[in-house]
Amino acid sequence: MTMMAKYVRLAVFTISIMTFFCLIAEAVEIGMNTENLPEVVGYLPDIHVRTVRIIVRWQMVEPYEEPTGQGREVLLRENPQAIKIMAKRGIEIVPPVKKLDSNGFYWDRCDEKIAAAKKAGLDVLLTLRTPSLWGTRDKARTGINSVYFTGSSPKDMARWLRFVEALVLRYKDSGVRIFYEVENEVNSKAFWTGTAEEYVMLLKETYRAIKKRDPSAQVLHTAMACGITKTVESIKRRSGLEVHDRFLRLIFESHAFDIISTHNYYYPDREVNGFTFFSYLQYIKGIASEYGLGKHRLWITEFGYVTRPTNVDTRLDPGSLVNQEVWLRDAVIQADKAGVERMLWMHLVDRDREPFFGSMGILETDGTPRPAYKIFKRTNEKAQ
Repeated sequence: MTMMAKYVRLAVFTISIMTFFCLIAEAVEIGMNTENLPEVVGYLPDIHVRTVRIIVRWQMVEPYEEPTGQGREVLLRENPQAIKIMAKRGIEIVPPVKKLDSNGFYWDRCDEKIAAAKKAGLDVLLTLRTPSLWGTRDKARTGINSVYFTGSSPKDMARWLRFVEALVLRYKDSGVRIFYEVENEVNSKAFWTGTAEEYVMLLKETYRAIKKRDPSAQVLHTAMACGITKTVESIKRRSGLEVHDRFLRLIFESHAFDIISTHNYYYPDREVNGFTFFSYLQYIKGIASEYGLGKHRLWITEFGYVTRPTNVDTRLDPGSLVNQEVWLRDAVIQADKAGVERMLWMHLVDRDREPFFGSMGILETDGTPRPAYKIFKRTNEKAQ
C-alpha cells in the first residue's frame, strides 16, 4: 500500500467515525451481560459501562427444598451431573447448610455481585430464572456439554414468590439501582419447558410480588429467542416464528411489565431469516403497538456479533474483527433510530463453549481491545 493510499484509508475511517457520532443521539447506551461481575468489573470503567445484566437462578439462592443436612445429602445424591456442570461454570448450588440464612436462602454470591456493582456505580438488571432441582414442575435440565439450564413453572407458586420478595427486599436499599427481568427466551426449549400461558402466569405473579415490595422497581418481561441460529429454509424456523409471536402476544396482552425486552443478534447490513437488526426491532414494536404499547420503553438485553466465520446450518455468517466493529457501529445507529434506551452486549471476552455466541468478545483473553472496543467506548462517552 502506498503512502497516499494509507492517508486516504485513514481519512475515510476518520470521516466514518465522525459521521457515526453525528448520527446517534445522546440517549443510547451500551451495557454488558456478565455472570462473573467481580472478576470483570475492573474493565468496565474504561468503556463507561453503566448497566450490567446478571442471571439469578432460583436454585442458586434457595438450594434445598428442606434446608437441612439431610436435604443437602438428597440433592447431592440425586443430581451429580447437574452439580458437576454448574460447578464447572463457577455456579455454586450445594453450599454448606450453615451458610444459609434462617429462611434457607444462600446470598453470598448475589451479595458479591451487588457489592461489586455498588462499588463501580453500576445499574443492575437481575434476570430472575426458575431453574431448580427441586422446586419446579420439570427439574432443571442440562446436557453434558450444555451451557443452558431449563426453567419451568414452580410446583408451589407461593414458594417462588417468597424467594422473589426476599430478593427484592434484600437489595431494595442496597444503593444500587436494580431492574428486574422475568425469565429468559421462554420461546426456546433450551430455557423453558412450559407453555406460553404458564409463563404469562409466572410473569403476572412475579410482577405483582416485585411491585409489592418495591413499587418503584422497573420490570422487564423475558425477551424472545430471535431465531438467529436457524435458517429461513427450515420448517423448524418458520414454526419457530409462530411460537415467537404467540408468546410475545400473550405477554403484551398481560401488560405485566414496565419495559419491553428484546434480544437482537440480527445484522444491520444483511438480512437473515427475513430480518435485519432494524427490521426486527420494527417487527417487535409493530406487535407491541397492537396492544397499546407502541411508545413503551424498549431495551435490547442481549446483542452481539461474531468475530470469526460461523456456520449456521447451510448459512455462513462472515464474522471477523472488522465486521464486528462495523456491525456494532451500525447497530447503535439503528437502535437509536428505533428508540432503544439501553442495549446490553453479550460477552466482554470470548466464551468458546457456546458454538454461535462464543466469539462475541470485545477483548482478547489477554485483555487486548478488539476494534469494536472503541465504538463501545465512544458510544458510552457520548451517552454520559
